[in-house]
Amino acid sequence: MAGGIMRRLESKHTPIKMRKGWKVFVDNMHFKNFPRQTIENFVFSGHSPENCIELKSSLTSRVWKFKTNKRWYVIKMYLKRGALDSLKAFFAGSRARRACLNGEELIERGFNTPPMLALGEKTVAGFVTENFLITEYLPDSMGIYSLINSQFSLPLKHEDIQLKRSALRNFGRYIGALHAKGFVHGDLRLDNIIVTELNSDKVKFHLIDNERNKFFHGDIPERLRLKNLVQVNMIVLPQITFTDRLRFFKAYLEKNPELKSVSRYWIRRVFLKTKKRLQKIIPDIWQENNAKNQDPAYH
Repeated sequence: MAGGIMRRLESKHTPIKMRKGWKVFVDNMHFKNFPRQTIENFVFSGHSPENCIELKSSLTSRVWKFKTNKRWYVIKMYLKRGALDSLKAFFAGSRARRACLNGEELIERGFNTPPMLALGEKTVAGFVTENFLITEYLPDSMGIYSLINSQFSLPLKHEDIQLKRSALRNFGRYIGALHAKGFVHGDLRLDNIIVTELNSDKVKFHLIDNERNKFFHGDIPERLRLKNLVQVNMIVLPQITFTDRLRFFKAYLEKNPELKSVSRYWIRRVFLKTKKRLQKIIPDIWQENNAKNQDPAYH
């Protein structure tokens, strides 16, 4: 494993050796309150902590919310995806390690992610075979997709419409700022963006699942910018209109003014790429006879 990755990790974390080849790196700020026994019982013996609840996750991980010492946490266990997983972890760090370091990079540059408590790695003959990440649970939080689906149910009242439009503008500026500062998220599906302080004028966004994030000192590559914009545009809900999508993009451009002169080019690229992806999932989502009505190239 690259020495630079290890040095970055150990500069802010205290390593603890545990049983069965496990080593846990605990954030120095949380070391005194780290619930070691609870984690050992959960990881090694399968004994669930108090009020342990399994959350929805991808096929390559399992995620639980649990309570210990009167605080709520989230533990994400990364499942092995194939024979090359351990080899990749040897050179680039485990998924838990990359998520932790990328999360810290986000925080250092002014973006939010749930505070990280610890990460654990089990090694066999120098290769990581299992790993997990523990973060604080954000109370009264919700993913953006879940928020829109539950908080803005049809028919919308006038105040709900205004609130939705304001939320989409704030969201557009947030993703715009992320790209303007050189960040590309590896999996920008909408429930990987957590919203807190829902009932205030200062809504906060928090990024999760950061293990595949990339940071660039200059402009981000067009293909990665397009990938992120398509990912957030994949939402299929009746509450989100084509005008809402344009509203998001206009706010995005506020943080990336160099794209304003080619905004129509980008709107069309995002639309066509989104359409192509959605048609694979929902073949009848666009009928040919109304595609022209929604294609921005015709407006």
